[in-house]
Amino acid sequence: MLSIKKIIKWYLLPLVIILLLTINPVQAVEQPFTTGADSVSRPDFNRAMGDGGSGGSGKLDNPINANNIVELVGLLVGSFFDVIGAAAFLFIIIGGFLMVTAAGDDEKIERGKNILLYTAVGLGLLVMSYVIIKYVIVVFTGQ
Repeated sequence: MLSIKKIIKWYLLPLVIILLLTINPVQAVEQPFTTGADSVSRPDFNRAMGDGGSGGSGKLDNPINANNIVELVGLLVGSFFDVIGAAAFLFIIIGGFLMVTAAGDDEKIERGKNILLYTAVGLGLLVMSYVIIKYVIVVFTGQ
């Protein structure tokens, strides 16, 4: 019998750990130096290393890809929705697994149905909150 603690311990916690390990917080190292409006200045590494460089004008891309607080909040909210969507997908699998492996046990079937129901309600709330956030952004920013 799967309890909520076991589900969190064996399914949700590893999923969160995998998601956190796949996020690369320092994307600037992997991106080439550019000269654009979205980039920031960097020190001249050639001169610092004693190579006698000509004084470069290299630029380093903004790793956050947000130019103001509104864009940063939008990125964070989008990431939050991604994590919640992945968790909902996991709970749909768990609820379906409980129902398939119930072997006629009404308690397990009911538990699987409840997991699927609450996951669907949560996804509905997620979609409604996304629509409300987008509406508020359009009203206040005019975009």
